[in-house]
Amino acid sequence: MDMLPVNSEISLSKGIWFIYNDDINSIKYWVSAINGKEKIFLNDKLIKESRNIKMKSEHIINDEKGNQYKVSLQSINLRKGHFECEFSMNNILEKKFVTQFVRKNDKYRTLLLLLTCGLGFYLMVFHNIPIVLFIGIFAASFALGFFLFPLGNYVVEEIDVQHT
Repeated sequence: MDMLPVNSEISLSKGIWFIYNDDINSIKYWVSAINGKEKIFLNDKLIKESRNIKMKSEHIINDEKGNQYKVSLQSINLRKGHFECEFSMNNILEKKFVTQFVRKNDKYRTLLLLLTCGLGFYLMVFHNIPIVLFIGIFAASFALGFFLFPLGNYVVEEIDVQHT
């Protein structure tokens, strides 16, 4: 790992980072979005590395002062990229993270698709272009719409835990 991130983040290429900071330590938990590899950093020092393909993962780590931390990750929905990660210190839940996919408004993609299909249909009916060319125009506009106007992005939401 080159530079460790400061904030929790998620991406297909860089994996998922869950960052927990308290007054004593900083724990950075990394999970590959592709192969299930996991790494845990305590105060930016790699202390644990493993591979897990199960739906739930749990790690117990201890710092030099005798504090025990538990890091747990649960896959809620792999297809949608929905994960929950919890950090506990001395058996008290301190922080929870949830990943989710946030959809963007896709009206521009729909507009682009309708305009190019309309143009292709016009050319096919009034200028006798082949159906193969019409399908090519449709496929190109569909692909272009995905690159110019993505469906959305993944976010990591940090949830503070209230202690009573």
